[in-house]
Amino acid sequence: MVVAVTEIKKRIKPYVKITAISFLIGIIIGAVITYAVTPSSTYIISPRICPGAPTYTIWRESSNYFAKDKNGLLGYSGTNFTALFENATDAMPSEGGKIFLKAGSYEGNIVLNRDGIILEGEGCWATQTDLSTEPPPSALYGTVIKPSESQNGIEITNWGGDDENPGKWKYGIQIRNLGIWFTTASTGHGITTGTPYNKTTVTNLVVENVKVLNNDKSHYGIQLCNFLYSTVRNVLVWGGPLIEIYANSEWLHQGNSIFDQLFCRINYDLQAVEHQGPYPIFIHRNSSINAENTWTALCHFRRLQVNNPIHQTGDDTWAFVEAYICDIQDSNFQGLNLEGVNDKKVRVGTAYFIRFESSYLWTMDPGDAQIDLSSDTKYVTWENCVLEDVLDGNYTNQYINCRIYGDINEDTKANFIGLEGNSGFNKVSSGFSSVNVSAMFIGTNYAVFIQEFQYCNISLYVSAIYGAPANVFTVSTIDGSTVTQDHGFFWKVELTFVP
Repeated sequence: MVVAVTEIKKRIKPYVKITAISFLIGIIIGAVITYAVTPSSTYIISPRICPGAPTYTIWRESSNYFAKDKNGLLGYSGTNFTALFENATDAMPSEGGKIFLKAGSYEGNIVLNRDGIILEGEGCWATQTDLSTEPPPSALYGTVIKPSESQNGIEITNWGGDDENPGKWKYGIQIRNLGIWFTTASTGHGITTGTPYNKTTVTNLVVENVKVLNNDKSHYGIQLCNFLYSTVRNVLVWGGPLIEIYANSEWLHQGNSIFDQLFCRINYDLQAVEHQGPYPIFIHRNSSINAENTWTALCHFRRLQVNNPIHQTGDDTWAFVEAYICDIQDSNFQGLNLEGVNDKKVRVGTAYFIRFESSYLWTMDPGDAQIDLSSDTKYVTWENCVLEDVLDGNYTNQYINCRIYGDINEDTKANFIGLEGNSGFNKVSSGFSSVNVSAMFIGTNYAVFIQEFQYCNISLYVSAIYGAPANVFTVSTIDGSTVTQDHGFFWKVELTFVP
C-alpha cells in the first residue's frame, strides 16, 4: 500500500496517545522498535533527509532514553541506554555515521564495534573551587556517560571476530565533547580498545575534549592497543592513572599518532608492581612477543602532565614511577610535566631515538625528581629540560642545555652538552703551584680541557681528575713550581670516548 504524504510536520504533545503515534509511524516506515514512553521533546516526521542531521540523535528524559534518526523519526526508546545505543549502531549504514548525545546523564556503557562511527556530545565541564591546588571535581556536567560497576566507559572492540580471529580493523572512529563519570568503587577504563588486551587494531581514531572522573587505581583514563594514525587531544583525568599504550601485535609498529594536552590528577595510592604498573603514564609491549618486532613508534607527545599529591607505596625502589616508557622508538615528548610527592619521575628502557624537549620534573622538598635510563636505551636526547637526579646508562644518550638541580649518578655514562657547572674560569693564584676545581659532573671516559689565557713562562696542565661522585680536578704548574702572579685558565669537561 502506498501512502501519499506531501509532508507531515507535527508537534507531538505529551498528551497524544502512544497508540496513535505508533500507528502513524508504522504506516510511514513500516516497522517500529518498542516504545517506552512518548518523548516530550519535539521531533519531525518527514519523508526526506534533514541536511546535516546526525544519523541518530539520542537524549534522556527522566529514566527513559530516545533515539531519532536523520529523518526526524523516532527509531528507538527504552530505559536501557546500552541496549538503545547498540540498536542505533546496528542500524547504521556500513560506512558509519554520526551519533549525537544531547546533554544529559547516560547510565551504562558504550561499545563501538564498526567503522566510521562519530560519537559526539554537547560538551562536558566540571566546577572546581580552588584551581591553585588542582582538586578533583565532585561532578561532571553536560554530556556524561555513567558506567555501571566494573564497566568500561567506551570500548572499541572487534566486529565479526574475536581475539583469535580479530576480523577487520576499526577505521575512522571519532569520540569527542563528552565526559565519563565513574560512580562505583570498582571501575573499568574510560576509553579502551579492549580488556583484556586484544588484537583489535584501530586506525584514524580521534579522541578530543574528553573528561574522565574517578576511574579506580587499576584502570586508565585512556588505554590504547594496536593503533595507527590516531589523535588523542585535550583529555582530563581525575582519579586513577592517565594513559596506557600497549603494543600487542608482532610486526605491527603501532603509532604514527599524536597525543596532545593530556592531564591527570592521581587520587589514590596505585600500589604499582615494578614493570607491571599501574603507572600514570605507561608505554610498553606484551612481554611474550618478540621485542625486535613489537614497538610503539613515530609518536608525538605534547604537554602530558601528571599531578600526584598522594604518596605512592611499593615493595621495590622503582615500583612506582610517574612515567614508565619502554619499547618505543623514533618519538618525542614535548613539555612533559610531572609533579608530586614521589621522587621517581621517569624510567626509560628499550627505547631508541627518543627526544624529550622542555620537560619539567618536580617533587616536594626534600625529595629529588629522579630519572632512570637503562643501558639498552640508545640516542635518547633531553634538551632544555629542568631535571634533578639523573642516572643514565648509555653513552649515546645526551643532555643539551639542561638545568640539573640535583645529582648526576656516578654510574651515568651519557653526554652532557652545555651543562651548567661543567665549564668556567679559574686560576692558580700567586704563590701556589696548583688549584682544585669543582665541576658538576665528571663521569667515566670524560676529560677536562683547559686553555690558559694569561701569558706566563710557566705552563699548566690537568694533573689529577677525581670523577663522580667527587667531581673535582686539579690544575698544576707543569714543573711543580709556584707562580709569581695569578695564572688564569678556562676549563671545560667533556665526554671524549664512546665505547
